[in-house]
Amino acid sequence: MGGGLCNGAHQLAGAPTRRGETDTHMATEKVARILRAKSEMSEPEIQAISDREAWAWIYSQRPRKTAEKLDQICFTGFDPDARSALEEKARESHLEVVKSMTKNLRYLCTGPNAGPSKLEKAAEQHVVLMSQEQFDNMVETGELPEIDAAAPGAQP
Repeated sequence: MGGGLCNGAHQLAGAPTRRGETDTHMATEKVARILRAKSEMSEPEIQAISDREAWAWIYSQRPRKTAEKLDQICFTGFDPDARSALEEKARESHLEVVKSMTKNLRYLCTGPNAGPSKLEKAAEQHVVLMSQEQFDNMVETGELPEIDAAAPGAQP
């Protein structure tokens, strides 16, 4: 069958030779540019790597997304200094601090000036409501606050 392919690769009848060469033998120019920019590979190494191997290397260099999603917490109704201290404590406890209600919010810690709209939205989303004392206890002991079935935001 038509030659031109390296390393014993076989070309299917009617298949373009160029495509077969780039897939089985050496990296495409686009991949070679990426390797030159992002790797410490020498030019001979780049010329010797297959497209498939090159893409595997490129994707292996991407930062991994954390498999574990952190629980989100929002603080509302606190003065700025108290809120800042609570947010820092939450981050140290591996919670993701958000500034507003999100669809993934798990906890809403309420202070003395909590607004009714956030409380209503929390109830609609079945968010766990807690006071600062309950938050402090959760962080210190790992115990979740007990959910009052009659309270807004209570989960069945």
